[in-house]
Amino acid sequence: MSPHCDQQVLHAPGECDVCDKYAPERQLVRIKWGICFTGHDPDGTHFLIPCPSTKLRTVETINKWPGNRAVGTWLADIADKTRAANQNRIDALLFPTCKSYRLTWRERIIALFTGEYIGEVNQ
Repeated sequence: MSPHCDQQVLHAPGECDVCDKYAPERQLVRIKWGICFTGHDPDGTHFLIPCPSTKLRTVETINKWPGNRAVGTWLADIADKTRAANQNRIDALLFPTCKSYRLTWRERIIALFTGEYIGEVNQ
């Protein structure tokens, strides 16, 4: 699985939260084999092989597509907060009688299949 839209794009450890989270093994392989990361040039000592993504195009061209750009922690935090807010909206629509919309997965499944909620409900 590739962390970015372009499967050849891989950022160095610490540059991109997505690469750090979803492709640490691929990062280790590039280090071990001496393959450069996206945006880095061969240094002549350890990294001798150019990055496959920059072999035929520039980093500027690669970064024109947002799905290939390095993602920092601030963007990951926003995504987590948005996901939590959307889940609360979904729970409010599915379980309108519940006092708290933060249900466990077990409670959601029971409520969906039985039509009843086993937690607290508004009277």
